[in-house]
Amino acid sequence: MKARRSEIRWAAVRGIGNVLRHECHRVADSVVWAAVVNDLPPLRTAIAALREIEDGRAPGP
Repeated sequence: MKARRSEIRWAAVRGIGNVLRHECHRVADSVVWAAVVNDLPPLRTAIAALREIEDGRAPGP
């Protein structure tokens, strides 16, 4: 999965998940909102494309 969508910073996705789960009280609301607005839309698009490939609805790269 990671190799197919190398434009996604997978380590950063994993890292922010860990921070939000374990250190959420230390994260500024503006940082969370910036991630929601700027980072989630391309991640959602990439994951949707991967799901289509896995489900056989789209050709692989």
